[in-house]
Amino acid sequence: LYGNPGTPEGRRKGGLATIGKFMADPGLAKKLGLRIKKEIKCPKRGLQLAEFVGIVLGDGGLTDYQLKITFNRDTDAEYADFLQELIKRLFKLTPKIISKKLDKGSDIAIYSKSLVEFLESNGLKRGNKIKNKADIPFWIKQNNNFQLSCLRGLMDTDGSFYSYHNTARGNRYLNFALCFTNHSRSLLSSVYNILQANKLGPTEAKERIYIYKKESIKRYFKIVGSHNPKHFEKYQNSMEGWESG
Repeated sequence: LYGNPGTPEGRRKGGLATIGKFMADPGLAKKLGLRIKKEIKCPKRGLQLAEFVGIVLGDGGLTDYQLKITFNRDTDAEYADFLQELIKRLFKLTPKIISKKLDKGSDIAIYSKSLVEFLESNGLKRGNKIKNKADIPFWIKQNNNFQLSCLRGLMDTDGSFYSYHNTARGNRYLNFALCFTNHSRSLLSSVYNILQANKLGPTEAKERIYIYKKESIKRYFKIVGSHNPKHFEKYQNSMEGWESG
């Protein structure tokens, strides 16, 4: 009916006819036990997509058919809610939560080759981020607002805000710091450059970048901000004691 199935033209015609049947009856493929690509929304390059790219560069990972973002279900539960809503808003997809039994980690997982291909087309790569020398995509680097959004995603996943004490002239002082940790030298260099360009006073030490100065940390939360309550609430709660100190 569709030509000799042993020829490329015959296989092409047969494939087109099968696709037509699946489009006419979306449930047919499922009945036959076949998997077809999920349709996704493909958002334009903008602030939200730039932040999502930062999130994936931080705690995410891509395989041939899957995106997963790892989080701590004790300390990042509220942030995980934000991530799920962001994914729904950007791609019209509903992720699954997969909890790990041996530790407090969980994964936000999406099984979609279409999503993986879309993220690749926007500068992300499948596989090991260190071997791939993961870095911020060029389209984000071209726009400072995109850079700040991407930085927020990176810091909300691979960053931390913490307190420490130091002693000077016999007096003990309370201080705070922002720290970004990553094993990709390319990504560390890009983060450092963004912080430096926005007058945020970064200091680099091996696989970490720090912001120590009070005014620089205040400026960071003013121009970059955070969608991770773990970081933002710590910052807000610290300000009273910090200012009085």
